[in-house]
Amino acid sequence: MIDQYAGLPISLDPVTGELAFHDGLICDGSSSKKVGQMTGLYADMNLTDPGALVYRAYRNIRFPEHDALFSDMDIRYDITVILPGTVNGEFHKTSGHFHGCGPGKKVPYTEVYEVIAGEIIFILQHNTDFMSGHDNCDSVLAVHVNAGQAIVIPPFCGHGSINPAGSVSAFSNLAVTSCPLHYDPISRNKGLAARIMKYGEGFTAVPNDSYPALPAVSVCVPEEAPHLGISFGVPCYRRFVDDPDIFSYLTHPEKYSGSSVQKLQIVRHESAQ
Repeated sequence: MIDQYAGLPISLDPVTGELAFHDGLICDGSSSKKVGQMTGLYADMNLTDPGALVYRAYRNIRFPEHDALFSDMDIRYDITVILPGTVNGEFHKTSGHFHGCGPGKKVPYTEVYEVIAGEIIFILQHNTDFMSGHDNCDSVLAVHVNAGQAIVIPPFCGHGSINPAGSVSAFSNLAVTSCPLHYDPISRNKGLAARIMKYGEGFTAVPNDSYPALPAVSVCVPEEAPHLGISFGVPCYRRFVDDPDIFSYLTHPEKYSGSSVQKLQIVRHESAQ
């Protein structure tokens, strides 16, 4: 079970990464992605198995009694499960994307990510000009998040998720349902701005040299942000249901006044040799 951190009656198959939902909890559907569907996003795909499963995504999970709350606020709760493994030394990951803006808005939507099993590294690459085809990033963070911890994805941050663990890892999100997603700024540069590579028993963060210019990659850990609904060990689903107004910054990013990323503690700094 992963209910300890999700706060929901969900079981996780540690081999296949499949989720099962219990006690009336419902899910609108799921999808999966294999190595062969991520061509161009890894540094080296030579001699790889295109049929190897990378991750599963489960969309719009909720109890029926919370349907109106989620739909009225235009918020969706999802879970993504990333299987363990590497592609020629690069850990399994999601594709990555940027968030767009709402109609008539100038600030892209934010999102909450919460690790509910294992550990995840979230790449955050800040670029206020990504829609114009300019790929220079102001900063690149690799945020190492453990089960029970959560972060906010700030506006203008392209992001993706990596599983550096030797077992299945999973994370949930609170996201704006109508948010437009932009994958091209990531795919045209052959992946996220940093690659998380296996390094001994751990990992190293390596800049993606397909980008025109990059600052050094900072490897960080998150801090709590109670004013944004981020309290470690308190499941985000339950916090949202109990106090939805605290997450109003998700649909009104123009009011955004900080994030759990704002006060990140730098724990180590690694870059390509």
